[in-house]
Amino acid sequence: MTLDDPNELGFELVRSGATAAPPQDPIQAHVAYPIALDTHAGFAAVTFAALNIYERGWWCVAKVYREIDGVWTEFFEYDSATTDMPFERRPMQPGRWVDWMCDSPELIYGDRHSFFGVAAAQTARLTVDGRDVPITPWNGAFVATAPGERSVLTGYAADGSVLGTL
Repeated sequence: MTLDDPNELGFELVRSGATAAPPQDPIQAHVAYPIALDTHAGFAAVTFAALNIYERGWWCVAKVYREIDGVWTEFFEYDSATTDMPFERRPMQPGRWVDWMCDSPELIYGDRHSFFGVAAAQTARLTVDGRDVPITPWNGAFVATAPGERSVLTGYAADGSVLGTL
């Protein structure tokens, strides 16, 4: 899937609810690889990792979708630099239960925001304002949309203890 046309794959993932599979070698520059998916309350978001789209290493593109009358429509996109290892789940560094994170630059759909990132290996569960946010098991990537300008992301260890909040 080239960077010019990740929409069809994004729609497939949103419609199926399937988590992205790890990419197959060889990894190519300027190709969008899906790394995370979240659907909730008529909104969905998919993130894609792409190498050298701005000739600066790995970059992450988030596409946000809205379901209206049973039909999914893509209506917002934003991007940012990302981890230099988007296909591996790293161990937690001291005090860092989230390895990397980015917020959408503005409100989307009038009253929502979106964010994406990578959870460290010891982060077993994420919630945003009490709702579970899926973590892609093979790389720790996550993406979500939530109502309002801000929300609280909480990370939990396997034993249920809170690792931190953002």
